[in-house]
Amino acid sequence: GRVTPAPASAPSPNEYPLFAEPADGRRALKAGSTHRLARSGEHYWSTRRRGFLPARDPLKQLGEPYAFLHELVSILPMAIADGSFMARVRAEEARFGPLLAAIAAEQSLDVLERVHGLYGYIGKGYVHHLADAEGVRSVPSFLSAGWLAVSERLQRQPTVDYSDCV
Repeated sequence: GRVTPAPASAPSPNEYPLFAEPADGRRALKAGSTHRLARSGEHYWSTRRRGFLPARDPLKQLGEPYAFLHELVSILPMAIADGSFMARVRAEEARFGPLLAAIAAEQSLDVLERVHGLYGYIGKGYVHHLADAEGVRSVPSFLSAGWLAVSERLQRQPTVDYSDCV
């Protein structure tokens, strides 16, 4: 007698094969959005679950005092196009002040990662603003203070980097 292999069990909900095996024998990547779930407490930048993507999806929204950063980023494309972005950032100057203390006290790496990305987009938008023909070479201190603080907490440069874009 021949031994018949047991049927393959279905993958658990937390594990998905990375390759599809079509009938013609070629292998193709698949399951780009079906990564394994991060374990509780797993470091944000663990490569164990999703390769070079964060272990968890970035936070989509932040509460106060960070919420206005989302507002500025959400208007960035149109405000750059119509020439109002610098003025809109300057109009929010008072709201940047409380962020220094909030960043210093923040315990969530996920929040700090999101804040860094938002500062990066706002800062780059400010520097590359189309309405300023001379080009801006720096950002005002009310903007740079929090950006530098969150960058220092994360031990990263104050710029938009790969980590902010994925």
